[in-house]
Amino acid sequence: MNVWSRIKGLFSDRQDSPKTVTPALRPAKARKRRRTGHFMLMFLLVFIALVVVSEAALAIINFFFWDTVSVGSYVVPIAIMPVIAVAITGVIIWINNENAKLANRFADAFERLSHGEFGYQLEAPQKGQFRLLFENFNKMSKELSSIQTLKDEFIHDFSHEFKTPIASINGFANLLLEGGLTDDEQRQYLKIIADESARLSGLAESTLMLNKLENQQFIGEVKPYSLDLQIKECIILLEREWSAKEITINSELPSVRFEGNAQLMQQVWLNLLSNAIKFTPSHGEIGVSIKLMGGVITVRVSDTGIGMSKEVASHVFDKYYQGDKSHSTRGNGLGLSIVKRIVTLSGGDVTVESKENVGSTFIVRLPV
Repeated sequence: MNVWSRIKGLFSDRQDSPKTVTPALRPAKARKRRRTGHFMLMFLLVFIALVVVSEAALAIINFFFWDTVSVGSYVVPIAIMPVIAVAITGVIIWINNENAKLANRFADAFERLSHGEFGYQLEAPQKGQFRLLFENFNKMSKELSSIQTLKDEFIHDFSHEFKTPIASINGFANLLLEGGLTDDEQRQYLKIIADESARLSGLAESTLMLNKLENQQFIGEVKPYSLDLQIKECIILLEREWSAKEITINSELPSVRFEGNAQLMQQVWLNLLSNAIKFTPSHGEIGVSIKLMGGVITVRVSDTGIGMSKEVASHVFDKYYQGDKSHSTRGNGLGLSIVKRIVTLSGGDVTVESKENVGSTFIVRLPV
């Protein structure tokens, strides 16, 4: 067998005969052959490149400096060429192996992610081309983990909140079917069913709206409009509710222009005003004011209602959270979550100041 056939055999992926190699050892031997073949091929290419470069350099030097420089002073002995080739080949293979290890770690991480192991983190290298890739993977993994957590919480809270009105409707409907009730009892039960149905419908609409808002990164179409007129219109829309409780509305609404999504911002004021009306007792007061200062619009909606503790105030913007555990004031726990999301998308923030048995003030700050 000639030399070329031997070299060619090293580059081959062919495995040894099954008679001499057990099946368990074949993959390992095949990998070893491939590594050896790759090394020899790389060595041969580098060696040839060095010879070509040396000969080219020799030709150039000989052409320009043939009369001033002796040949022996610049000719590199051919004997050290293999050593240089081995060194360069080793460096190249080491770099390639390091990159291969990082690529394998990256592939393994994606495999974990595909099997639902959200939140899995990779230890990013300190430098190199893979660092940014690993960091972006970790961010994506965290985001997927957060989405999965939100999904689980949504399913749990959604099922819990829907269970109560459905149980009420089912219970009172069965009582009506059994018969033997007075006219007053029938009307009372029918009213409860109607109220719970309306609550269920409102909960579904609010849930869909909040889910849509949480998936939005932008507020949508914006245009300048009169913010004070919008709030006045919301007060008028809710006149039936606050008039029924003989609540006094104290408003201080100077003319202010705001650039935003008018439809969504209307939902903010309706939710805040409805919340104030709900928790303010009869003959109470609700205050609404606008102030423009330092490029910030500040809207305050205050009431003389039951107020809330610091613990309740810290969770009042959480989804499905209801501070009134007695349910004497019914709600779905989504109104203020919707308010916060819309205000956040508008580039502002909303906070609450409250004192038990004194009242609450919701403060919305918006950029001009």
